[in-house]
Order: sequence, then structure tokens, then C-alpha cells
Amino acid sequence: MTCTDRLPQEKTLDGVYILGGDQASLKAKYRIAAQLYAQGRLKEIKIASRTGKTEYCSSLGRNLTNDEWSLQMLEKFGVPANAVQSVKIAPGFFGTYSEARAISKIAAEKDWKTLLLITSPHHTKRVKKCFAYFLNGTSVDIRVIASKHNRSFFELLNELLKLTFYQLFLLH
Repeated sequence: MTCTDRLPQEKTLDGVYILGGDQASLKAKYRIAAQLYAQGRLKEIKIASRTGKTEYCSSLGRNLTNDEWSLQMLEKFGVPANAVQSVKIAPGFFGTYSEARAISKIAAEKDWKTLLLITSPHHTKRVKKCFAYFLNGTSVDIRVIASKHNRSFFELLNELLKLTFYQLFLLH
């Protein structure tokens, strides 16, 4: 079910979008983005702005917002906050579909030649299909890479069902 791409050697990528997930999943994705950032290979880093709160921060005396937590994690891995842009994604029942629509629009408007998508291994095929659907007819080269984040059998089965639904009803 994993469908990943090789990155062009030493090429700088116009944009990278890190797809959402739980904290463990996001940490794995942020590590990859930080490695590429340290190599000078990323021009723009985009993450989904997520509502809600996460763990308690004693230095602030309150719980962090999800966006604050994400920026702190990326900084911990070596990516300064000013190198990251949170993107508000219009809410929708089909999250990956909504993300693909919003980020594809940004990629086309900014005339990106390359768009790197960082997601969980079990999610790669659906991500690639969604973004290809929205970027069809553009010159954006889509690359998908996977973090090292394992999932249970039931989560993999759930992903297979979602992929099948997307292919049958959304991406035609």
C-alpha cells in the first residue's frame, strides 16, 4: 500500500506540505522535513493549522495550541518557526481531499515546479492520488515520501477502505 517517490538528488524543492496526524505521527514527519531543511532543500514549508490544544507547557503556564506544539517540535528538530507557514484548511468530511484541494491551489498559484508531500507510510497512495487529481493539467511535479511511523492492522484496513472510497466516489 506504500507508494513513495525518490527525491531528485540535491534539488531544492519549491514547497513541502506535511500532512496531519497525531503527535507521534507528526514528530516522525517533522524529523524528515528538518533533515531536508538542514540540507537546504526546502524553499517553503507548509503545515495544516489545527484547532485545539495539546500538552501543558510549564513555561507558559497553559496548554499549547496544536499550532504552537507543531512549531516547537519543528524548532526542536532545527527548523526555525519563521521557515514554517500554517495553512488553514477548510473543514471537510474528507480530510485528505480537503488538504489536497487547498495545497494544490497554493502550489498552482505560486507556480511551484515541485511539491513534496510528507505523510505516514500507509497514507501515501491516497495522498498521491488526491494531489494528482487536483494538480492534473499543471506542471507541478508531485513527490510523496513516508515517515517511519507504523500503524496497526486495523488502521491499515481503515486506510484501504478510505482509499477505495476515494477512488470510487471522489477522484474520478
